[in-house]
Amino acid sequence: MLKAFRAFLPVGIAISGFAGTVADAAPSPCRAVIGIPGNAPFTGLKDGEIDGVIATTAAAALRAMGCEVTGRHLPFARLYKWVHAGRLDVATSVLKTSERASLAHYSIPILTEYTVVMYALGRKDPPRRLTDLAGLRVGAQLGFRYPTLDGYGIRLQRERSYQITLKKLSDNLFDAILIGSITGPFLAKRMGYGKTFNYMPFAIGKAPLGVALSKTAFNHKDLERFNREVKRLTRGSLWRKTLEKHGIGDLVRTWPMIGDTSLSGPGQ
Repeated sequence: MLKAFRAFLPVGIAISGFAGTVADAAPSPCRAVIGIPGNAPFTGLKDGEIDGVIATTAAAALRAMGCEVTGRHLPFARLYKWVHAGRLDVATSVLKTSERASLAHYSIPILTEYTVVMYALGRKDPPRRLTDLAGLRVGAQLGFRYPTLDGYGIRLQRERSYQITLKKLSDNLFDAILIGSITGPFLAKRMGYGKTFNYMPFAIGKAPLGVALSKTAFNHKDLERFNREVKRLTRGSLWRKTLEKHGIGDLVRTWPMIGDTSLSGPGQ
């Protein structure tokens, strides 16, 4: 049964992408604080509203369960730590592992981000195989592991953000970069690069992203109800409209995997 939640911020935040606001709902004893890491297009806070496809889906599922929701920005390191300790009710855009699953109730994935290899469109010798990346300047994210690349002699030049690697690829300072299959093209468009990049035809990793519910605020039956609501929200025309609203309607797809290894990193 749902327990009483702590409210870190005033309640009444609207949920971008779904009809209605918390203020429109009848008073509820359930108040859930949702941790928002701010990794667009998955999560964000925009003009006082919970934003991003994962965060809005989580908020809509909680509202359907009778909860009022409030968004709070938290970096990933604190997000995991707080939801595991019961200091935060809900963490969004998180990756379930066997170790983490013992510390919080992890939901089914809301969507999957693949790790792909991006290179400049029109490159004379585009990489086709992983062996083609050996000797090239390949940009990657600090703090992430890419076990699929082990043994190929690929030396990675790591940066703090996808935005930096995208700019260096555009400036011809990188020959290729490792980037998210959804986040990469989304950010490229936002940064004004348009369709100036291409991709190798397979993914080297994947991160099924979902939500973690604190064991202090929720029990296993609550998780089952939450998962049912997520399934309802992520199918049919409602889901297509949600993806389109957040600018990723044409980016969510299943990539062929070169290996059966998931990406691991601080944001995943």
